[in-house]
Formats: sequence, C-alpha cells, structure tokens
Amino acid sequence: MTVEPRLYVDAPLESGAEIALPREAAHYLVNVMRRAPGDGVRVFNGRDGEWRAEVAEASKRAATLAVGERLREQAPPPDLELVFAPVKRARTDFIVEKATELGVRAITPVMTRRTIAERVRTDRLAAIAREAAEQTERLDLPEVREPVSLDRLLDGWDADRRLVFCDEAGDDEDAPWGGETGRARPMLEALLDHREGFAPPLAGELSAKPTEGGGSQVAASAGAGENAPGGETRSDPDRFAVTQDGLIEERHTPTPSPLGEGRGGGRPEPSTKALAAARRMRGEPTEAEQKLWTILKSLKQPGRHFRRQAAIGPYVADFACLSEKLIVEADGGGHGGARDAERDAWFEANGYRVLRIWNNEVLENPEGVFETIRGVLEGHPTPTLPSRGGSQGAAMTGEFVESQSADAPSSPSGGEAAKPDPGDRATGRTSGGYDPGKWAVLIGPEGGFDPEERARLRECGSVVPVTLGPRILRADTAAVAALTLWQAALGDWS
Repeated sequence: MTVEPRLYVDAPLESGAEIALPREAAHYLVNVMRRAPGDGVRVFNGRDGEWRAEVAEASKRAATLAVGERLREQAPPPDLELVFAPVKRARTDFIVEKATELGVRAITPVMTRRTIAERVRTDRLAAIAREAAEQTERLDLPEVREPVSLDRLLDGWDADRRLVFCDEAGDDEDAPWGGETGRARPMLEALLDHREGFAPPLAGELSAKPTEGGGSQVAASAGAGENAPGGETRSDPDRFAVTQDGLIEERHTPTPSPLGEGRGGGRPEPSTKALAAARRMRGEPTEAEQKLWTILKSLKQPGRHFRRQAAIGPYVADFACLSEKLIVEADGGGHGGARDAERDAWFEANGYRVLRIWNNEVLENPEGVFETIRGVLEGHPTPTLPSRGGSQGAAMTGEFVESQSADAPSSPSGGEAAKPDPGDRATGRTSGGYDPGKWAVLIGPEGGFDPEERARLRECGSVVPVTLGPRILRADTAAVAALTLWQAALGDWS
C-alpha cells in the first residue's frame, strides 16, 4: 500500500478547487516523492481541515492539485506555547521539530545573557516546523515568532498565561522559590495538582498564588474536586496509570453503590479474558468499525477521547469514552439478541450509556452518525438515524430519546444539521471539552539564567517553577520532556 504524502498549502480548501503548488513543494512532490498525474496526496492549510487531492498536472518545476473530499475537520490544538533560549543550530532545529510534533501553538526564541546562539533565522525554523507538521498528521502550523529579550518578553506577558519555568537546578535552599523545600516542585506533580482542581467542563478559572519567594503556585477555583486547606490541591501519585492501549489514564476511585460491590462506581476492572479478546479484536476491525473509528477520532477534545475495543469488566465494548461514560457499538445483522440485552444491562448498571448504530448507517451516512454521537456527547441528542428494514438505525439506553424519523439528522431548530465546531481558535477552548487554560513552557539557556534574570522571573506572578528530575538536562532534552509531561497531564493526550 502506497502512503499518500501530506502537504501544507497556503490556499483555501474546498471540493473541486485547483491549487498551483509553490516551486519548492512541486519539486518535493514530483522529483522527491515521484508523484505523477492521477496520484493521491493529502493537503491541509491550518483552517479547513485535511483533504484528499489528486495530482492534476506535473512537471519538473510545477504541479497542480485537484481537491476532492474532506478527510478530517479542523480542530485547534491546546493553547500551549514554547519559549526557549536558542542553542547551537542542529539542536535548535531539533527543539522546533519536536515542539511542532508535540502540538505547541507558538514558538518564541528568547535571548538571555547566557544564550549561545547570536543569530536565529525564523524563516528556516518555520520551514522545519512545516515539514514536521506534514509528517505527523498535524492539521496546522505553529507560529514561529521573532526572537525577543527576556525582559521584553516578561514586560508584555499575558497575566492569564501560566509560564512553566523549567528550573532544573532548583534554587538556593536559603532563597525559597516555591514548593515547600526551597526548590521548585516536580513538574508532573504541579500539573496534576492543577488538573485535579477541575471537573470537565471547565468549572473555574486559573489563578496564581504568590509564594514567599515571589514565585507562584497553581491553584484552581472549581465547582468539583477536593482542595487541601489554603486552596492548594494535592495530587495522588496513583491517580494516573498506563492502560493496555499505552494511554495515560486517570484512575477513578469507585464510590459506594446501592447495586453492590463493583457496581455503578468507577470503571470496573477488566477481566483477563476480556483483555485478551480486546487485543485480538483490535487487529481484526471490520470496514464499519474502521469508518466509525475515524468518526470518533474527529470528536476528540482535550479530556475526551474514545478507545477502541475497550475491555470493561467481563465485556469488550466496540468503542468507549470513559470520561463521558459512553459506549458506542457497531451492530451487524447478528446483533440485537439476548446477549446484547444482557451486555447493555450490565453496562447500565455500572453507569454507562450504550449507543448502538447499524453498520450500514456508518458506511452510508457517516455525517448523520457524526451528528448523532456529537449530540449525545454535548447533551442534546439529535433524532435517530434512518432505519434499516423499518427498524431504528440507532438506539441508546438511558437518557437518549429514540425517534422513528426517516429524515436525516437535523439541528434542534429543525434546520440543516450543525457542522462540527472547531472551537475558539483564539483561546483553544473546544465546545464541550476540558479547557486547561493558556500555558507556556520556558526553557532557559544552558548554564541557566544569571542571578538578575532569575530575580526578574521571581517577580512574574504567572511563573510556575518546576523541576524535571534529579539531573540537569540539556536544553533540547528538557524541551521534549517538559512538553511531553504537559501534554500527558493537561493537553490533548489526557
């Protein structure tokens, strides 16, 4: 199977459009990737999602694409920025490449008194970011900003944006900097403490609490979750674990239930038999399951994602969104019997809702399926999908109200079905999802900030001082480590 190359294009994307590629992109497509007229390519522009296109014309120095169908809707990344002191050329390139892959929205080189690099070519860094986005399924490009001095950066800093200062060396024990020991706190601990103060959807606003040393600790005003005295949240080191899918997942502590032991509280522990079956079934998806998986991935938002072939208790759900307690089942002709009724009853007793959708609806009416599932996730289900053989096309247990309408799904007002909302691109807030707020990660120069710069950072009320471990990390390693931890704790991996 030939993998279709991906290209960023600075042009509007819609079905039927023709795009003349810039000379550099045309050279890459025709002479490097050896694509010819009729070959497929995927394109994105950071605004209109991802589209499949076809090479219409090609020569050694020029190429034209004909745009076909949309493959993915546009969705903004979390509002995360990287601010770093440039190092030697190859390692600066590495930082920009990995920051792009890890989903940052903007990259700002900051010039400090100990910065090694004296000259930074932002046009070159932007080209590196573009190539990284093309190769990693990203739908937009990060903004690569012009270098700025540390003083100027802090003078114009947005007070609502938390600035995670990766202070690996910590501070002098005689000069408290945050935390309780006079040293910065471990980064994962600080981020999980932040997240623990929230219950999706966003229940409060971020605030910075100054410490005696002039730093800040993250606190949250939330409508749910328990806070320790003084407004500081505390994290449980066992709250997060790696699942059998390789995902970082929050553990949910079961609450007492009138249904008895193991019923109705947190996620039931999967059986060994169910785990083995889930692993086997993931490798043998049907055509309808593959299509439905694509639809569900397009509904992903920070704090909300589906898992395929999820082992829950003694059963394997086709797809499950654990944060929303929603199970989506793709049904064929052999479904709907006593065994399915028994499964549904068990899931309901454990607090899950079950949405069943016919395979043929997934294949023939994917837009209707998308709208139905989106409506359920956002609390206003759309009417039932068109039926097969006179029976309902989708049914849901619990709160879902079934409809026998043969019309395509429509909006609550009766008009055309609503299109996917990519969210507010200015803030990164996505409708119905967890909003971690505005953040930036600051990576200092190798050798650290000098005493005056460190003092200036202490004065910034938005700074969250953290450490990445017991060792001093080089700048490129620190950048990757810090961005990975942020994504796992607060970003679109969580």
